[in-house]
Amino acid sequence: LDDRLVYDIQVIPNSKLQPTFEGYLAVLDGDFAVIDVDLKPGESIRFPVPIQELNLHYRQQFRSYISQYWLPVDFRVNGDIKIGITGLQFPKIKYTRITALSNYRVNIALPDSLYEEEKILHIDSLSLKQDTLFNVSKISVPLTAAEENAYDSLDSTMTLEKAFKPTGFLAKLIEVTSDDSKRDSTGSQNVLSYFAPQLWFNRVDGFHTGLIFKYDFSDQIRFEIGGAYKSGQKKWGYQLDIDFNFGTQDQWHGAIRYFTGTDSRYPSETYSLFLGSFPPLFSKEDYFDFYWRQGTAINFGLDFADINTRISVEYRDEKNTSLQKTTDYNLLGTSFKQRDNPEIDSGTMRSFSFSIRYGQDYIPFGVIAQKRANLNIETSRPDFFSSDFSFTKYTLSLDWQFRTFLTRRLLPNALEIHLYCGYATGRLPLQRFGIIDGSFQIFTPYATIRSRTTRPYEGEHFFAIFWEHNFQTVPFELINFDFAVENGIGIIIFGSHGRSWISNERLAELTFTPAYIDHFHHEIGFSINGILSLIRMDTAYRLDNRSVYAGVSLARFF
Repeated sequence: LDDRLVYDIQVIPNSKLQPTFEGYLAVLDGDFAVIDVDLKPGESIRFPVPIQELNLHYRQQFRSYISQYWLPVDFRVNGDIKIGITGLQFPKIKYTRITALSNYRVNIALPDSLYEEEKILHIDSLSLKQDTLFNVSKISVPLTAAEENAYDSLDSTMTLEKAFKPTGFLAKLIEVTSDDSKRDSTGSQNVLSYFAPQLWFNRVDGFHTGLIFKYDFSDQIRFEIGGAYKSGQKKWGYQLDIDFNFGTQDQWHGAIRYFTGTDSRYPSETYSLFLGSFPPLFSKEDYFDFYWRQGTAINFGLDFADINTRISVEYRDEKNTSLQKTTDYNLLGTSFKQRDNPEIDSGTMRSFSFSIRYGQDYIPFGVIAQKRANLNIETSRPDFFSSDFSFTKYTLSLDWQFRTFLTRRLLPNALEIHLYCGYATGRLPLQRFGIIDGSFQIFTPYATIRSRTTRPYEGEHFFAIFWEHNFQTVPFELINFDFAVENGIGIIIFGSHGRSWISNERLAELTFTPAYIDHFHHEIGFSINGILSLIRMDTAYRLDNRSVYAGVSLARFF
């Protein structure tokens, strides 16, 4: 180069596990300056589902400024990405980017005012209003012949739906749409988008069939109203919600709710009433117990965006009554008899709750890692709220991830922990008991005791900790099992430990047999993660009675 020697140095990864690049560097002799880079990610760099392939090629050139500073003059990237899962494939997306860098000014004096503010990002509002930014310098990267031909022959009828039409047996279940396709010919939003169905089945409601109407008056106010008919009870349930928020960075939020209908006697972190429909529909024991509640709730709080924290207070005024079992129906037509629905402590429930949450809401099934914590305190007092109950309940839910091995990888090995516990004082009503979730027969998701295949453990107090270590594809990489590695199949080991507590006096008062043991339930196991991109197979070994359980759940993506 200009009569000077240039060394082309090949870059070869010396580890099959660490994320590295491969390719070439060009180094100028004498100055020993890098003048050209031609690299691509090595095989050790892997991407999460649904990315099946991501091939990128980076190139960059450097030139000398003021005879001593070597600075980049361009940045070029080209590649392609393939997105899909088993049964659903999208066309390959090709990507090209060319950026020219110029007009360097080296070691110029900077005003002190630049450092007076803590913000490191400033937006030039004037530039945003101008659409001629690239005309200022009159310097641009010319189009290639293929690009010029593409612009000259643009097909005005080509749409996003046509260009990226998915294939596979799942393709008929989804529809790729642009924002404009969600509106009718008049520009109004499709009427059906305002409605959402509400469906479930259990031994008390029978078939619960309802519809919810949702409408956003603005970005700050949201309105919902709904009704549902319960075939078993032969009566209706209703709900009315008004949610609002206002502010900029730190937002105030609130809600006013009216409800009348069936609710679970014990709340589940993992399962909804819809998911709870499957055991009784297929001739298995109903997972939940139920009661009727009617009343109102008022919620108010504040989001602190800088620390990712939300503080809320809520007042509830509701009437709680017991419900009877109404059906033993199941789709298989068997003679299986569901247990009776136990009576609750009926009465007027007036309570005040305080909660503080760090991070986002809990996402069940463990499909992604979370760092979050939520503490909730609910209290009810006859002398203050004129309630029929007197108790205080404390509930803590926490998720955290600790990176362990190969932390430089995009998908490092990591330890996930989920803690869920509760404690109560006073006389806790049956409809406020806490639970530790078990599995739904062969459905064994994360943060459940997988070897507990019937009802959840319940009690006045409860404690459970769930952990799993995700080794990703590393075990298969070490033994060169390329099929598993290329398909994102990995290994997870896990453990679950928990129990609930019910006082002897309270046990003697109960008119039903609760799901309860007076010692800890321990289990350990392993999972094969990422089968068909979406599934994991779990095998759990219960330590306290030496038994083995197997099931399937949703894969952990990252």
